[in-house]
Amino acid sequence: MDLKAENAASLNFGAAVASRIMEHPGSQLVVIIEGPAITVFDKKNYLDHQGIVDSWVALVEKGVRVEYCGNSVRGVGLSPADMVGLSKKNPAVVNVGAYPAIAHYESLGFNGVVTTLLEK
Repeated sequence: MDLKAENAASLNFGAAVASRIMEHPGSQLVVIIEGPAITVFDKKNYLDHQGIVDSWVALVEKGVRVEYCGNSVRGVGLSPADMVGLSKKNPAVVNVGAYPAIAHYESLGFNGVVTTLLEK
């Protein structure tokens, strides 16, 4: 799933979509988070966004693989070391960029899902 996160609401929406996908038996899901809301996952911002981050931790515990777009991380002035790891076993995964990562997973047989939160 390509989650273009403009704000906290889009991250919550993406988590809801991911949760529904994972309700189906046998589902496998990789979520690439990109966009300016990537700053929510900056370790320094954890206490301000604990609810959002913890909802993504719960998804990882259900088997969702989450990667951060490297271009987005660098674009907001962060480094991979700044990003929250979403499980004790797996540190933060910062890929080279959303589009190469999506192409990689599609080559492995994953189908693309793009979420868009429509605001009034």
